[in-house]
Amino acid sequence: MTIDLRNLAFNLIENEDGHAAGATQLSFDESSNPMRAAYQVPNVVFGHALVVDDVMLYHALDTSGELSAGRAHIEFDEASATLTLRWRWLSGEGSGETVWRVAR
Repeated sequence: MTIDLRNLAFNLIENEDGHAAGATQLSFDESSNPMRAAYQVPNVVFGHALVVDDVMLYHALDTSGELSAGRAHIEFDEASATLTLRWRWLSGEGSGETVWRVAR
């Protein structure tokens, strides 16, 4: 299933066992193919995501210089304007669910 997230920005609502916290925003480029997004949080210097269909691959560099990477299955609910990621780390152990809402 193809999900179009181009030119959307999302605010973090909840995150289970991940790095993102607080005022994290995930912002997708206007016209990239594949879809690309960037994010930054207090403990992440740089984060980047690629989306094809309903799969997201992401990686980040944290403030201690550690790289991390993960893969997520994504679902976008237009009615509630929420993006749900069911993710797992590729660079270590762990998995969880993260929920984002479209920034207004």
